[in-house]
Amino acid sequence: MNKPLHGQFLRQTEEIRDNATWDWLRKGDLKKETEGMITAAQDQALRTNAIKAKVEKQNLSPLCRMCSEKDESLGHLVGECSKLAQTEYKHRHDNVARMIHWNIAHSYDLDVSSKWYEHNPEGVIENDHV
Repeated sequence: MNKPLHGQFLRQTEEIRDNATWDWLRKGDLKKETEGMITAAQDQALRTNAIKAKVEKQNLSPLCRMCSEKDESLGHLVGECSKLAQTEYKHRHDNVARMIHWNIAHSYDLDVSSKWYEHNPEGVIENDHV
């Protein structure tokens, strides 16, 4: 908590996190590299242009390499970049909706593919029960 960089996630989520917040880490299902990348992202420690310019003092612009409008921070890349909003955010949204649709359909024994990411939702699906 006292570390300026590595305590950011803990400070920012203090009021909303609980013990379940750490379940993904306790399970140990992830590769070391994946776990390291996620914790670095939580700590805002990924080597974005803003980190390279402001923390590492490299001689380069801190602006986003996609839109060149704002500093390239993790928050900007995940939810603010005007260039990524046109494609990547919509793709992420559609994948979440696909997974939700697949889970609901699967729970009602509707005819769906065996893997959520192969699922292509139709307008309306039904069976004799639902």
